[in-house]
Amino acid sequence: MPKTRTAVKTPPKKVAVTAASLRLENRALKRTVRALQDENKRLRATRGSEASRSALTKLRDDVRVLQERNGELEKRTSTLLRSLARAREDGSALRERVDGVEREYQRVSQQYVESEQTTAFLSNLCVASLRLHESLEREQVLRAIHEIIANLIGSEEFAVYECARGSSELERVSFMGPRGVLPESIRVGEGLAGQCAATGEIYVASMPTERGASAPAISACIPLRLDGRVTGLVLIGKLLRQKPALRPGDREMFRVLASSAASALYCTGLHARVGAIGEA
Repeated sequence: MPKTRTAVKTPPKKVAVTAASLRLENRALKRTVRALQDENKRLRATRGSEASRSALTKLRDDVRVLQERNGELEKRTSTLLRSLARAREDGSALRERVDGVEREYQRVSQQYVESEQTTAFLSNLCVASLRLHESLEREQVLRAIHEIIANLIGSEEFAVYECARGSSELERVSFMGPRGVLPESIRVGEGLAGQCAATGEIYVASMPTERGASAPAISACIPLRLDGRVTGLVLIGKLLRQKPALRPGDREMFRVLASSAASALYCTGLHARVGAIGEA
């Protein structure tokens, strides 16, 4: 007959002690696991901090390098700014010198133009005076008066008048332009030309300033005076189209005509009378 095993029963007290021991061991293991986890986190944090410190150190090195480069750039910029300021000062001084040279050039140019004009004017006066006195023939003197008025004054509408001693009228002895424009005779004291003959004063018309305004019929009236007496008259009508107005130099030319033309015409009269006496 087989033997029957008999179960060995563990006493309840012993089982309870074993379970409590296992619980304690399990708690200890959990504490160990938590400690290992904390250590692992700490180690990871440490490794992260070291990487951060390494990155921070590198970043600081880069910042220091950039600061050094920035300092160099600031020095170079400051040097360039000073150079630019000096260049601007030099440029300003150079512009002032150039402006001064330009002003001086304009002044000298203006003086040169005025000198040329004065030289041309004096030359014209000299030529006019010589033309009036280069001949004792009446027709030559009248032709010289025509050339002076046409070429130097700028008119092709004029007349020359003479007054006999003791007469109150001036008779036209020569003219240029359309007939009937300028009178054949002028009575002293009557009208514009007559007043000029009475006073001996040169008359110059004021030129029109408005566009489209008509030019005056008489541009100038020049009494020919000899020894304080009016012996004749030059009446100038309209000017040439290319000459819109009389210039200041024309007034000087009128004074030359007033004296030189009067003496030249008077000399032609004397020459004619002397020639007639010689022939007689």
